[in-house]
Amino acid sequence: MTIFKKRIAFIAISTLLVTSAALPQGVVAQEESLRAGDIKAGYVACEKFSYFIGRLRPDGDLGRFLSDINNYKVKIKSDRDGYVVEFQPVPYEGALLNGGGALYHVDGTSFEVTSEKHYK
Repeated sequence: MTIFKKRIAFIAISTLLVTSAALPQGVVAQEESLRAGDIKAGYVACEKFSYFIGRLRPDGDLGRFLSDINNYKVKIKSDRDGYVVEFQPVPYEGALLNGGGALYHVDGTSFEVTSEKHYK
């Protein structure tokens, strides 16, 4: 596993395991157990999303903010076909952002991304 992949896996796992103490005021953490499939689906989607935002040409401070994977929270849900992994930007300079994230569907058997939608 390359250093890049290890870092992405660490970011995905640490993002998922955030405690309520680390969240902005007013945001409530949902404590749920993660299964191995959740982590694997999160890793696959995180790798794709990291590649996508890494190719963007940031314009200004907000663009640079959105091109950093560390500025997103990750939600993973399982559904009948696999997993839904959503990336949402954390508040920027205290303000919530509308858009800038992505939604990935990951097959529950092959762990390949079957669809993706990037928010504008």
